Amino acid sequence: MRPLRILRQLGPATRPFGWPPPRAAGAFRDLVVRSRGAGRVSEVEHTSSDASGEALAGGLSSARGLEELIELTVLLSGVLDEHEVAVLAASHGAAALGASAAFVAVSDETGSGLDMLAHVRGGEEVRRCRLQADQRLPVVDAWRTALPVLLHTPEEIEARCPALDPGREARCALAALPLHVDGAAIGALNLTFATPQGFDAQQLALMTAFAQLCAQAIRRGRLTHAVERLRHDFVMTASHELRTPTAAIYGLAVTLQRSEIALSPESREELIGMIASQAERMARVIEDLRLTGELEAGAPHLHIESVDLQPVVQEATSRWSQVPADARRLSVELNGAPAVRADPVRLQQVLASLLDNAFKYSPAGSPVTLRAVPAGTNDIVRLAVQDQGPGLDEHARVRVFEKFVREDAMHRNGVSGAGLGLFLSRRLVTAMGGRLWLEDGPAGRGLAACLELPAA
Repeated sequence: MRPLRILRQLGPATRPFGWPPPRAAGAFRDLVVRSRGAGRVSEVEHTSSDASGEALAGGLSSARGLEELIELTVLLSGVLDEHEVAVLAASHGAAALGASAAFVAVSDETGSGLDMLAHVRGGEEVRRCRLQADQRLPVVDAWRTALPVLLHTPEEIEARCPALDPGREARCALAALPLHVDGAAIGALNLTFATPQGFDAQQLALMTAFAQLCAQAIRRGRLTHAVERLRHDFVMTASHELRTPTAAIYGLAVTLQRSEIALSPESREELIGMIASQAERMARVIEDLRLTGELEAGAPHLHIESVDLQPVVQEATSRWSQVPADARRLSVELNGAPAVRADPVRLQQVLASLLDNAFKYSPAGSPVTLRAVPAGTNDIVRLAVQDQGPGLDEHARVRVFEKFVREDAMHRNGVSGAGLGLFLSRRLVTAMGGRLWLEDGPAGRGLAACLELPAA
């Protein structure tokens, strides 16, 4: 025999919202079910001396709903698709709780409404629809308030929801229960009954447990999908960013090897320099990927000290200062800025990354400026890298700090990149006790990357 404990965390997950009643939640939480044979419930034990626990255990021991709940738990453990989770939840929810119909709806990304993932009536899946946040429906109210909506009789349903079509299905009672994840409602489970219901503490506890089970299964599916998407993005980004310099190095090396191609010493030196440049690009991509893994695993290893900005900025700008055309575009205005508390190597990396973005996305020949600007306090030193590029809207200025994200304005310029530079820069600046953000440039022209660090 192996004990199967059903949702032992039910009470803590829902009590911040004031429901279900603590005694009912506690009784259900302490319920222990033992199953023998082919999934049949043969024994029900409880660890609570509470009288409500006695009543609940006795009531559930013969209930088909408990067997359905156990079966659903097993089924959901192997399902990660959000729609499949909702179909199983709706079909088994109706069977387990004696409902004639059930559907699961979850909030969209914008929070403007609910997407109905599955609607099961009479054992068959029926047409789904979208529900707007301003619709006066029990399922919408349960989602928005994070509280259950219980309508015991047809009269209560008609008074609360006069717009519902009475001919589509028998609605003598209705329960809408929020799907809680991490203290917030991500959607709701809607149950319709063909007979009036009392919705006592026992029934409410079972419905609450069922809704919580659905919520956790949907959350698990979403997290798995997010991990798979990140893994895919990582593989595609790494392969693309490494393939380009690898192909260039190979082509240049083959050219140098071919004896029938007569190369002057100057041409040979130029090709060798191109190989070195592509190898350096490859090394930067590998370092960015390695640092991303280090940051995701925890805080990076930093050497925080008092750092004079002049040599760090000089090192960060050296890549462009050595190219006459770029040197004419670049302007550095430190204005006697004081030293900062930072890791000098990582600070140089951050500044180089911000300058790289500014040069990439600015029109040819337009100025790029790195300057110290007033921060309003002597405890903070603020630097800004200003370009004359197309800029980004407010939403995009937030998104570009995520991993592997590059906005349309970036792609339109035909500029390659892994989408890791700003992500790494912000994480490093934060680890050094500062902050990094993007804002419009002066007079709305271009983009300014603003960096603040503690003064030494």
